[in-house]
Amino acid sequence: MATAVTTSIARHVDAFELLTPILATTDGGITWTGQASGPDVYLTGVAFPDATHGWAVGNHGAILRTLDGGATWSAQRSSAELFSAVTFADAAHGWAVGVAHRLFEPTGNGVILATTDGGATWSTQTSDIGSVFDVASTDARHGCTVGWDGLMAATTDGGATWKAQRSGSARALNDVTFVDVAHGWLIGNNGTILVTGNGGRSWKAQRAGTTRFLQGVAFPDAAHGWIAGGGTILATTDSGGTWTHQDAGRDVYLTDVTFADTVHGWVVGNFGTILATTSGGVPSPASTIESAAASVVRVAGHLTR
Repeated sequence: MATAVTTSIARHVDAFELLTPILATTDGGITWTGQASGPDVYLTGVAFPDATHGWAVGNHGAILRTLDGGATWSAQRSSAELFSAVTFADAAHGWAVGVAHRLFEPTGNGVILATTDGGATWSTQTSDIGSVFDVASTDARHGCTVGWDGLMAATTDGGATWKAQRSGSARALNDVTFVDVAHGWLIGNNGTILVTGNGGRSWKAQRAGTTRFLQGVAFPDAAHGWIAGGGTILATTDSGGTWTHQDAGRDVYLTDVTFADTVHGWVVGNFGTILATTSGGVPSPASTIESAAASVVRVAGHLTR
């Protein structure tokens, strides 16, 4: 990931709507095009570790992969699971998570699948957490999952073992991100924001200034971060010591956020909403892009030269 932007860098972001097709842009969101991804499935997670390798997951155990930046997608697996999220540390090592039956029931049996060969094969891993809403990884060995009632689990051995961690919250946790093996943030319902500086061994609450259900969090580096959820966008420049509200420019339910660096970012939500900024969200409201999607639920972005 680039930490500075010049005119020679092409801005790429991949997003997908509640139902296929996947939407993609290579011009920072000025234009979006649908990508053929096969039979319609309910897609809920997307990950691009680089400009060409990408994965999307959804219901019916759907795992889709692209090796050409989304020009073509192929199915890797199909089963009964309802996947909620996917992460890849590199083009080979990744996790897909969800629930075996009903995604939004706290009694559901959590599912964690892992691959070390780019998804050619997937193996089941176990943890004590129920429904798993999100997963984050910084390398092939370190991963973290979150779910209902403040439950979370982490691995430091590539998923051979997943150990439950105490988040200190009883709220549903919706998203998690780590910038390195030590520093991470997780967010959830009722304005929940938690931060760790020791790889998740302990978590400390941060003040959100809202009781909205927070859905997506992105930190391009250890200081700069953004959160989206409900109709709220929050931003920090001091690792979450303080969070400030940014103007979304419209009242719409927002579901996810990604930042490729400290100025280029995208927020997505209901009614096909895609918001874009080239200034870190300030001083003016993010530009609004209308997509053809009924809802856009997840977004992933990166910078490539």
